[in-house]
Amino acid sequence: YDVEETDNNNNVDNYTVTISKSKDGGPNIEISNFGDLILVPVKGTIVGNTLTIPSQTFTANSTIEISGNGTLTGNNLHFDYTMVALGDTFEYSCEATKK
Repeated sequence: YDVEETDNNNNVDNYTVTISKSKDGGPNIEISNFGDLILVPVKGTIVGNTLTIPSQTFTANSTIEISGNGTLTGNNLHFDYTMVALGDTFEYSCEATKK
């Protein structure tokens, strides 16, 4: 998916993510290159046309917590997510189009 991401300061970033079925099966998915930042896949679920990204914590040089939700309509995915890092909260809105 080609992603256009807008943060809470109206800054725009473009990047690509890969969404694949999780080895956990069922509605579980994994999103690679999430936020053009997270190096390991972010876990989520798609039930019907609803994407859910449950709260997850990643640790590298610092701790980052991510959660979000969205809607899949045909080849378009709209999702919003929140990232908490270094004591600050950042909010993002994304429009993704399947390649």
